Amino acid sequence: MDAIVRLLVPLAVLAGGFGAAVPITPDLAYIRNGTCLNVRPQASLNYGQFAGRWVEVSSRPNEFRQARQCVNMHFIITEDTPLRITTGINTDHEMTEVVTRMRPQETQSSFIIELHGLETGTFDVLDTDYDNLACVYQCQQATPNAKVEWAYVYARNLKQSEEAEKRCRKVFLSRGFDVESLVRSPHPDETCNTAI
Repeated sequence: MDAIVRLLVPLAVLAGGFGAAVPITPDLAYIRNGTCLNVRPQASLNYGQFAGRWVEVSSRPNEFRQARQCVNMHFIITEDTPLRITTGINTDHEMTEVVTRMRPQETQSSFIIELHGLETGTFDVLDTDYDNLACVYQCQQATPNAKVEWAYVYARNLKQSEEAEKRCRKVFLSRGFDVESLVRSPHPDETCNTAI
């Protein structure tokens, strides 16, 4: 277990941002036994169509992420590599922004995520129709027998939440992901309408 803590503490510090207050020891409840799922991402991904803003509808709770509500993902295509910019409101009701690099793999819809130059796992787009929804699986193999994994349901806007949730739950379930661990992402009007 000490090896897992040594591996994940730098991740927690990086995710919190430099100079931000973060727990010294991460909540080890996020570490699960087993290996990252062989999720079989869709064969191709049109980066231009996938780019832009996505609203997070639901996810497995992420201890390492600053944003706690009004979470949006902005995918940007650069000459070097795609970027994911996560924005939202933290527990202090302040705007947050975290930029991660997405290094494409052999399958276009699979990426290695890099945060401040540190690899923090894989990011796989399992399903998307580009206009309404996207189902994403992210996993980091902490040790040979332990993993930290997340799943995300994205929609282009909150009006598409129900459709996105329904379809992505089926997709995640078909890959063996514990869909009961998904929690609706909060988007209170009084906060999100003025912040994002």
